[in-house]
Amino acid sequence: IRKTGTSLKDLASAHGYDRTVMSHVMRKPWPAVERIIARRIGVRPNVIWPSRYTSDGSPRPSTSTPENRPGRRRRHRQIEARALT
Repeated sequence: IRKTGTSLKDLASAHGYDRTVMSHVMRKPWPAVERIIARRIGVRPNVIWPSRYTSDGSPRPSTSTPENRPGRRRRHRQIEARALT
């Protein structure tokens, strides 16, 4: 990333993420953020994180990725609904 003239912090800020998000993706899968980093470097995400992707380049399903936590959004909606009543 530094060779492209930016930092993970700057990349996060430019895409509306907290500065810590970009470093989290180094340890845990997060396909949306992986795509941002890969695009900046000029490669596909499966080149950087081959264990996180299938042979066709699709992200492997993982319960640890924010996109694959179905209950999380539902819980937030329930909390918001209770707050409104």
